[in-house]
Amino acid sequence: MAKNQAVELKPQGCSIDLYYDDKVEPYELWSIKYELLPTGVAICTFNTPHNMNALTINQQWETFALLEHMARDDNVRVVIWTGSGDRAFNVGADLRGDRTIHMPK
Repeated sequence: MAKNQAVELKPQGCSIDLYYDDKVEPYELWSIKYELLPTGVAICTFNTPHNMNALTINQQWETFALLEHMARDDNVRVVIWTGSGDRAFNVGADLRGDRTIHMPK
């Protein structure tokens, strides 16, 4: 991939409950894969290997939304964070990348 080439994010097929203003809405994650195993183990995967899983603004927002979802889910007993790709778990904040936040309307 060419340097600084934009990569379009697609929904990951993982929905969580989004809590805000005393409301709960379903939200589909765009940059993090989330799976809750029957054993209570939640697996969260940063899924932007094209930029070594650098945290975009959207990924930072989704991380906080996902943490809130898991804190309110009594079925979650332990959380494992991982990163996709073979170069890095996460290289920190993406200072030059996409500034889009995928929020419900």
